Amino acid sequence: MCSTSNSLNFKFYMWLGIHILCSMHECIFEKHLNHYDPNH
Repeated sequence: MCSTSNSLNFKFYMWLGIHILCSMHECIFEKHLNHYDPNH
């Protein structure tokens, strides 16, 4: 029971961490594009 709970927590935090990293990367990438885009 305990090992299963730890496994679920690990998967959840791993997914959460990847989601946050991807969101941060997209935000930085959009700012990077906007910085070099003359239309903005």
